[in-house]
Amino acid sequence: MMNGNILAIDASSMQAMCALINVRDGVPVLGASKSVTARSSHSEKLFIAMQDVTDDAGIEISAVDTVLYTAGPGSFTGLRIAYSAVQGLVIGAGMQSFGVSSLKSLCYNILDFKSRRCALIKGGKNDVFAYVEDADGKIILDEGCYGFDKIAAVLDGTGCDTVCVGSGVSAFEGISADIIIPGNPVLHTINPFGMYEQLRQGNRIEGINYLKSSYAEKGGKSDTAA
Repeated sequence: MMNGNILAIDASSMQAMCALINVRDGVPVLGASKSVTARSSHSEKLFIAMQDVTDDAGIEISAVDTVLYTAGPGSFTGLRIAYSAVQGLVIGAGMQSFGVSSLKSLCYNILDFKSRRCALIKGGKNDVFAYVEDADGKIILDEGCYGFDKIAAVLDGTGCDTVCVGSGVSAFEGISADIIIPGNPVLHTINPFGMYEQLRQGNRIEGINYLKSSYAEKGGKSDTAA
C-alpha cells in the first residue's frame, strides 16, 4: 500500500495539469491542483504549476514522496517536457517516479457509464491516439495511434453506446448515434485520481510510451520510446 504525498503531472495534451495527492491508508485526497494551457511554453508553466500546487497544499517540494506522470501517448513535446521535469526531481531530490497511461487515465473519468468507454487524444494531422474498452474493462481496441477510418469502424454500427472523452473527440462527433460525447469539459481532461488508480492497479510504464503518429496510416501502433 502506497502512502504519502504524490505529485501528479500530465502534459500529454495542450491542457497540462499538476496536482498534489495525499494518500493515507490507501485513500487518496486531493490537496491542490492546477491546469495550464500552453503550446510551446509547457516547460515554464509546468514548473510554476508544480510550485503552486505544493504551496497551495502547504508543503515543501521536498516533502513529495512520489512523482506520478502520464507516460503517453500524447504530445511528443509535452511528454518529453514532463518526463524531464520528473527526472529532475528524481535525481535532484531522490524521489521515486512512476509513469501511467494517459488514455487509461482518461477512461477513469467515465467509469460510471455502464457502456463501452473510449479515450481519444488528438495527434498530428488526422492521427488520433485511441483506446476502447467494454463496460467490464475488457480491451476492444488497444492503445495505439490510428487513422480516422480505423477508429470509426470500431465505434460505429455496434448497436451499443460508446462514451468518448479526450481532446480527439471532435472528429467523431455526429458520425453515429452510438457515440456519446459528454458535455462536461472536465471529463475530457486527465484526472489525477485516474492516474493514481492506474498506479494502484500496478499499471506502470517506464520512460515514455509515445506511439508514433507515422504508424496511423497502417492502422497499427508503434514501438515505444524511452
